[in-house]
Formats: sequence, C-alpha cells, structure tokens
Amino acid sequence: STQVPRQEAPVSSERMASLDEVIRLLNRCVNSGGCPWTASVTPSEMVGWLSSECTEVLQALDELPSQAGLQKLSLELGDLLFCTLMLIRLVSREHGLDPELPWVDALNKVKRRTPYMREWGDGSLAATADHAKALWCAAKQRELQK
Repeated sequence: STQVPRQEAPVSSERMASLDEVIRLLNRCVNSGGCPWTASVTPSEMVGWLSSECTEVLQALDELPSQAGLQKLSLELGDLLFCTLMLIRLVSREHGLDPELPWVDALNKVKRRTPYMREWGDGSLAATADHAKALWCAAKQRELQK
C-alpha cells in the first residue's frame, strides 16, 4: 500500500514570535552590558556546553515513551537549541559571522543532499531510508572533494 505523506502544519505566528523572543533574549545576553557569563564565554567553551546538552538529550531519549520522558526531552532539546543559537551569536561577536548565514547554509545543504524530495529535488528517487542515506553521503563526499 502507498503511504500518503503527512502534511506538516505551518508554524503558527505565536510560535514564530517565541523564536523571535528567544533570539532577542539571546542578543541581550550577548551584547555588552548583558549577562556577565555570556560576556566571558568563548565559542570553544560553548561547544563544550553543546556537547553536554547532546548527552542530556540522549539520556532523555532513553526515558521515552513516557510522558515524563517526553517533557524532559522537550526541556533538553530547548537547551540544545539555545546553546546552538548562543554559539552562532558568540561566533558572530568574536569573528564577525553573519548570524543568518548558518540558517541559509543549512537550508541549502539539505536541499542539495536530498535531491529526491519532490518540492525541490531533481527527480531522483529514494525508495528506502538506506538509499536516501546513500544519496546524502554521496552528495556530502562530492562537496568535500570540491
């Protein structure tokens, strides 16, 4: 039988406002006169925090499918997201990276490495998860050889 892909609901304006608020809060922490800890932390140190949060996400995944596990996972994913956004902002502060560039790079990378997606692909087919993974890895290797 053919499965009909689940259509994702558009992100609500309330949720987008929450993301905007997180980014404003983050900018306030990083900017001079903001949070003293954030003013002193380096991008390399932030990667250490990210690594720790990844471990906590893995631990929370082990607690699924319980409701308490799902709540814990949501909190840990929020921490992971915040640390990632913080890292981008710190690299922007320390090295002048345009903070929107990682978003654009991620979008373009996913599109390049998933040519089988109907919405943006080139007509390639990926009948299985293994085939999709192989296409991703092959595209990554081509990019690394450039």
